[in-house]
Amino acid sequence: MHLARDITQRKQQEELLHNMLQISKQIVAMSDGNGIGRPAPISPLSEQEQSILRLFSEGKNSAEIARNLGITLQTLRNHLHHANEKLRTHNRLEAVTHAMRRKLI
Repeated sequence: MHLARDITQRKQQEELLHNMLQISKQIVAMSDGNGIGRPAPISPLSEQEQSILRLFSEGKNSAEIARNLGITLQTLRNHLHHANEKLRTHNRLEAVTHAMRRKLI
């Protein structure tokens, strides 16, 4: 009799744990999508990095931005790379979106 009760309790505990893991995954997925829970930038964006992200947000392309700021395309890429590191993002769209949500630009 005790064995049957132990098995039932164990199955209930396993089911509860499974449900908790599923809910945790859903919470993480939700927070990843809207910027909640994202860490703050490691260091503030420079004025140049802010300008570059702002111009990308206005629909300008890399060549236009470089020409507008009087920098080379390689320098633009370097600034964008540093902005991505600071924001912990992976591409320019993600960086612009993240910066806008956080009101950094």
